[in-house]
Amino acid sequence: MLGTMRMLECQRTTNEWARFFGSAHDQGVRWLHCSDEYESFPLLCQCLAELRATRPGVTFRFVVKLANPGFDDSRFDESRFVARLSSYSEHLGTDHFDLVQWMWRTKDGGDAHRVSRFLAESARLDQSFSTSVARGLVGQVLCFPYSPTFAHAALTLPSINGLVIYRNVLETEYESALDDCMRLGKHALAIRPFAAGKALASAEATPETLLRYSFSHPAISGIIVGTSSLKHLSELLAASAQAE
Repeated sequence: MLGTMRMLECQRTTNEWARFFGSAHDQGVRWLHCSDEYESFPLLCQCLAELRATRPGVTFRFVVKLANPGFDDSRFDESRFVARLSSYSEHLGTDHFDLVQWMWRTKDGGDAHRVSRFLAESARLDQSFSTSVARGLVGQVLCFPYSPTFAHAALTLPSINGLVIYRNVLETEYESALDDCMRLGKHALAIRPFAAGKALASAEATPETLLRYSFSHPAISGIIVGTSSLKHLSELLAASAQAE
């Protein structure tokens, strides 16, 4: 299970958040999912810097979000991709990212246009991703596809190791893409196992049963969940242990 800490939902000082992350680490959390697009990112970086100073033995592995091209770009830009990784490295205090959640965004043209542009530039993308891995900057690149159609296209690229997708009892549109992952020896991370809380509305639903569903496809290697409460985190970790 990977953690996304909802830092702006609680009014805590930087020092309090640093202790929170230290406590999360003590409970077994080793991965953090983050994005420099989040309003909370500067606070996260301050907390991790303070934590490194006070508890240098506490380290995390990261899944970082990186869109390239963005909404205002027409094509993939390798120099911008590398610059974003460098910025993440500087701010998070690490020179290696185990997982990059890569996204191809577009403002116009729809999904068919996005897939077409991706396929046209796939050789450049493949080389750029492979180079980042060879240099030790990145462990794996996973694609957040925005649509099942793009997911199937992304999985054809050898340097894309899998997907980051929504998977819960209410959002099941990526099942065939997960089957593709299995066939190709790739894997996926699941986001929103509780469907932003909607899946918990059922009387039969519990965090354990919902996490078990998200884990139920063999291509799923981990689940990304968010919390700002150590009590909630403990409950999620216990439910996750039962579900896996």
